Amino acid sequence: MEPNNNDMKPKHLVILNDCVEEGCRYGVSRAHKHTEDPSYEQIEDAVHSAIMERIHRYYDFAEQYDESQS
Repeated sequence: MEPNNNDMKPKHLVILNDCVEEGCRYGVSRAHKHTEDPSYEQIEDAVHSAIMERIHRYYDFAEQYDESQS
């Protein structure tokens, strides 16, 4: 019996939740890598970049994300 490709479906919400959680932890850590007291904007930028990097590990977008749109 051949497997039916429709039997397996990704759990997008679980994947995205993991990306956000990992990205937040890594982004905060990265923001503090070179300075002990980063600004709110530096933390925000580092977290945003880390989340997007993780999302791009699992998803390809026809239209690439443009950081200038955020």
